[in-house]
Amino acid sequence: MEQYQVNMAVRIGAFCNVDGVCSELTVSSVVAGWVYKLYMGLLAVFCTNSINIHAGLNGLEVGQTVVIASAILIHNLMQIGASSDPEYKQAHAFSIYLVQPLLATSLALLSYNWYPSSVFVGDTYTYFAGMTMAVVGILGHYRFNPETGLLTGTRDGTLINFYLRMVGPKSEKTLCIHLLLVQ
Repeated sequence: MEQYQVNMAVRIGAFCNVDGVCSELTVSSVVAGWVYKLYMGLLAVFCTNSINIHAGLNGLEVGQTVVIASAILIHNLMQIGASSDPEYKQAHAFSIYLVQPLLATSLALLSYNWYPSSVFVGDTYTYFAGMTMAVVGILGHYRFNPETGLLTGTRDGTLINFYLRMVGPKSEKTLCIHLLLVQ
């Protein structure tokens, strides 16, 4: 059975000594196994349902999306500002690239969806908004090599990464063409 190693720096706490010098307690690597795939699947379901659960009240679904997307945007900006690791910054920047259009379109939609609503969003919007947030939360599964301009696979178990590990690094365009031909 293949093990999936999730490499991330997770802050689990902090402590300060008497002199006021503080240190962080972090976990840098966790072997998650099949639990990782289960968690990612459940995260996608949870994110879509967390928006859809409030359906029926004018402005609530879209308003909740605006609040959460704003929090995601602020979180990513803070992480970029606090880090010196270029790869870490790149992952958070990519998250920002996805959440900005969601936030902008949701703010525009909110003006029409606010009580009394002239536009009703329904499942189409709530599933889209929830899945966009899930994708933003699951980012970081591909490594981009800026020197070669190619994507390389990681060991997270997705079919795209499996293909990249089998055939080697590819540009995004070439990878897309290859995967379409394989299908």
